[in-house]
Amino acid sequence: MKYRLLGIDLDGTLLRPDQRIDDRDAAAVRDAIDAGVTVVPCTGRAWHESAGALAELDAIDQGVFITGALVTEMKTGTVTDHAAFEPAMVRDLVDTLADLPEAVLVFRVPDRIDHDYLITGNGEVTPNTRWWFEHTGARSVERRELNGEDLEHCVRVAVVSTAPDLQHLVADMRDRHGDRIETHSFEGVERVDEMEPVQILEVFPKGVTKWRGLRAVADRLGIEDEQVAVIGDQINDLPAMRHAGCSVAMGNAVESVKQAADHVTRPNTDAGVAHAIRQMLDGTW
Repeated sequence: MKYRLLGIDLDGTLLRPDQRIDDRDAAAVRDAIDAGVTVVPCTGRAWHESAGALAELDAIDQGVFITGALVTEMKTGTVTDHAAFEPAMVRDLVDTLADLPEAVLVFRVPDRIDHDYLITGNGEVTPNTRWWFEHTGARSVERRELNGEDLEHCVRVAVVSTAPDLQHLVADMRDRHGDRIETHSFEGVERVDEMEPVQILEVFPKGVTKWRGLRAVADRLGIEDEQVAVIGDQINDLPAMRHAGCSVAMGNAVESVKQAADHVTRPNTDAGVAHAIRQMLDGTW
């Protein structure tokens, strides 16, 4: 296999809709590791939100989390690399989003403070978000008025909404904050119950993408761009796909991801990750 580093998205990619890993995908990941490939999960989730799903792949050493804002050791949860906002920017972003119907969720570097999510703004926490916190064991505090310490160690500002489309907010954020941020909106994690679907708006410091996190890992290992492969399905996978030596879209990926990818594999309901890895291992891709 000519690729030394393989970044794999979780939701919609390595994870099926039931939030489990297909046995065929797990076996293929192990084969890639045995072949000398450094396999790195690359996800919008936090480490603690991913550890349970990845428990059976205990040979994975590190992961890229919060869409590239954090690189974390899998076994310990220790953050080895991060990119945080300037405190003034956090206050500006929260003020911009404060009057939405939904609460503003600020994710902070978890080994610097005693919680993961800071709940703020004037809106309410959605049932989906409360379910997610309970399901993943996320630590949260609610502070509607922020002090100076609350603005430190912040890596993502987000809103989880039941609105069908938040693209107007993406445009508003870009108009207001220009090239100082990275922002996008997409559908939330697939759910197996009847809870209302959600849209997620995320804002990061400029330059924070999954590719930033992957490059942090690659730099420590002396790996060049062309030696990196990525597999994903959503718009937050696009920056990595555009830079990697090999990019693979899932069969269930959004159309923009399929258009940007070098290859399209099977969907996550049919071991698409395994199919892609097998193609890489035998040199077809």
